Amino acid sequence: MTLETLTKDERKEIQAIVEGLDNAAEEIRKSIAPQVHAIGAIEGIRDEFLMARGDLEVAGYCVGCECILFHGDRGYHYEDGEISCIDCSPTWADAEESFKAAAGDDEEHAEAYADFKSRMEEHVAGGGSVNEKIPYII
Repeated sequence: MTLETLTKDERKEIQAIVEGLDNAAEEIRKSIAPQVHAIGAIEGIRDEFLMARGDLEVAGYCVGCECILFHGDRGYHYEDGEISCIDCSPTWADAEESFKAAAGDDEEHAEAYADFKSRMEEHVAGGGSVNEKIPYII
């Protein structure tokens, strides 16, 4: 069906269905308006609560222990977007094992591994250990 081939009756049928769906969506919007307003109020209180404690901004929750993490905390960013606190973060050796386990012929993986390996060697050359946690600023 194309715009050029639509008959008047088909157009009316489509209009009736679309209007019915739009009306149903509007009714739902009206019914949830109080909840949406309440959510906004709660989020405002949450933001004021955090600001009163030093303008803290929540970055998320640790994938390991579920503790709250703030922007500026030390921890680890995983490729899939998850984060962990410093206590649950992998060590350099853990991360190397993960890289090796995920090895493939993928050029991006090879470049990422080479970059990681270079940073790990730099860390060790500076007196660090492969058994230390990898600290990032979240």
